[in-house]
Amino acid sequence: MDGLRVVHLTDFHYPRGLDEAYFLRVVRVTNALAPDVIVITGDFIAHAAEDADACASILTKLHARDGVYGVLGNHDYGTSSEYVTRALRRAGITILRNQSAVIERDGERLWIVGLNDHWKKAGDLPAAMRGVPAATEPVILLVHEPDIADVAACEPIDLQLSGHAHGGLVWIPGTTAPILPQLYRKYPRGLYQVDEMYLYTNRGVGVIPILNIPFRFNARPEITLIILRAGSGSSHPTPRRVRVEI
Repeated sequence: MDGLRVVHLTDFHYPRGLDEAYFLRVVRVTNALAPDVIVITGDFIAHAAEDADACASILTKLHARDGVYGVLGNHDYGTSSEYVTRALRRAGITILRNQSAVIERDGERLWIVGLNDHWKKAGDLPAAMRGVPAATEPVILLVHEPDIADVAACEPIDLQLSGHAHGGLVWIPGTTAPILPQLYRKYPRGLYQVDEMYLYTNRGVGVIPILNIPFRFNARPEITLIILRAGSGSSHPTPRRVRVEI
């Protein structure tokens, strides 16, 4: 799997304060990165489950050789997580709910593990990891909230991808982010190493309006390209990332 191109998207919050043209641009930029795999770590919608239909229609235009995978975020549970799941699966997105999937190429395998939302206390990591080989094949964990990394690092997981914090929305140089979700504030954005596991927290492409105004400061929307590289002396990949800001 050395050289595999993984594009990470998160936190659409569709359609909150942004028009369809914006999200179509997200799709175009993503496809231009020539991804092998696309992963989406939740909060597809802002509130109404019915918005998942329009969001899913846009996401049908995503193209990746080895598929599009996703997990739900806390907002996706707002009115009906089952409705959101069905809409996204109809669009060809593999939604993993405490489940795993495997990508096979040239005799090698990469595991994609998807964990349900922890804010809603729906996550079950042992169930999600069931059937995943112990420390013999590379594993990527998709989970909306990043702070689960402290638990996930105890499992044979190489890389965790998350969102949720929006990079703080407002990031004042020399200080911390003053606007963060009520829970899960430890890993708000960027690349971390938690024990032997890498964690990347994406700032997301959507917004949470402040006083009904879509707003970000020094926390721009983000699409992340991660190129997996085999670690020295190991078949497990380590991430080398290039961020594309829009």
